[in-house]
Amino acid sequence: MNQNVMVVGLGLMGSALAKTLLENEYPVAVWNRTSEKTEPLVALGARAALSVAEGVHKSDTILLCLRNYEDCFAVLDDCPSLAGKTVIQLTTASAGQAAQMKEWAEKKGARYLDGAIIAYPSGIGTQGSMLIMAGDEAAWVASEALIRVLGPASRYVGSDVAVPAALDFAIIFSSVVSQLAVIQGFHLLEDRDISADTYADFVTPLFGKGVSEGLRKQLQKIEQDDFGKPDATISTWRSALAESSDTGDNPKNTELVKSVRALLDRAIDAGEGEKDLIAMIRYMRGSKS
Repeated sequence: MNQNVMVVGLGLMGSALAKTLLENEYPVAVWNRTSEKTEPLVALGARAALSVAEGVHKSDTILLCLRNYEDCFAVLDDCPSLAGKTVIQLTTASAGQAAQMKEWAEKKGARYLDGAIIAYPSGIGTQGSMLIMAGDEAAWVASEALIRVLGPASRYVGSDVAVPAALDFAIIFSSVVSQLAVIQGFHLLEDRDISADTYADFVTPLFGKGVSEGLRKQLQKIEQDDFGKPDATISTWRSALAESSDTGDNPKNTELVKSVRALLDRAIDAGEGEKDLIAMIRYMRGSKS
């Protein structure tokens, strides 16, 4: 029988996680500070927890997908004990925060897994979706089936809970820079008689097949002025880069990271924050520096 799961945090990603679990016949309790976000999931068969503590008490596995780790500590603070529970942390954070959360959860009696989601919300449950997981090996064994429902390509990378956060940042940053480079290139071509498809024919061979297809679609959306319904907004990408200054015990050069963060910050200040990353071209058009 599938274990009882509580999903805490129902943003785009948390809702996608809960929905996928429900579709695979997991008993799911949900909680969100804004209770209205529970309603679509309750309609699909989820149970709205009266409080985090009440939901935790009735669940085997607690899946956290909140804005940051401070929020995680805050919502779990009312739980006197997590004995016998498995906590799966899927909130974006730094390597140092992951280690801190592991220590805190274990003191509460929980088995702890820290993870990074390598997928958009719309991709959860599809074959390419991956959760990079680390932590208690027994918790991984017990939770592997559940995790692979969410990400069939998921991988366990060992006991060091700092690894998923470090890998997550490296992957996210590479993705952001690659997309920004293609968007910048198209912006430089906008006063030439070159279509999105023609540009895509030249630039997408530099990337793998799946990435190439996605970039071509993004370029077509730019050409059509279609910047709505994003899987991830500019603000989301910026938040994902927020902890990049935490490079562990050995400081690293992060000049490029800081430059990209500053560029995203300026686009957010210009009002593009809640739009798709391709809306960066709108910022570029308005700022010719």
